Amino acid sequence: MITLFETNNLVMRHLTELDFAEITLFTYDPDMRLPIKDASANEIVHWIMAQQDLYYQTRLGFYMALDKETGKTIGLIGLTPELHNHQMVVRLYHLFKPKYKESAYVGEAVSFLLDFVFTNYSIGEVVYDAIPMNKTTVQIASRLRMKPELVYNKHNSSESAHMVFVTTKDSFY
Repeated sequence: MITLFETNNLVMRHLTELDFAEITLFTYDPDMRLPIKDASANEIVHWIMAQQDLYYQTRLGFYMALDKETGKTIGLIGLTPELHNHQMVVRLYHLFKPKYKESAYVGEAVSFLLDFVFTNYSIGEVVYDAIPMNKTTVQIASRLRMKPELVYNKHNSSESAHMVFVTTKDSFY
């Protein structure tokens, strides 16, 4: 295993083809919000390959998050370049298994990755894509002085809204 990032309690690494089975389970788990819900095997393989391309081009993408002590997978953490309000930002996702959703791992991962982005990229904002009903996420966003924003997504013929939190380098430090 090649460690990409390491914190006190977490190891984060690039996704590989060996993660296919774990990611397949994530795509069918109703508690996970993976961007490739209910994907076919071929779509999952292509998504992993797209993450690998993104790493090569930008060092960003989705990373496998593991408990440092046990080596067990606890979820995925994503940093992806995207347009938000007509400007390029980095979007931060965390998709932890239900058992870990409200653990200290979440805050540790978010803080570490925000520091990574603001230290290594000249990016104006990071958008933290979170579920607002999750009290841990709201507490983390509040502690890190992030401002809430309602965004609208079009999916097929319907539109839905969800909460994201936005921060800048100045607000974070």
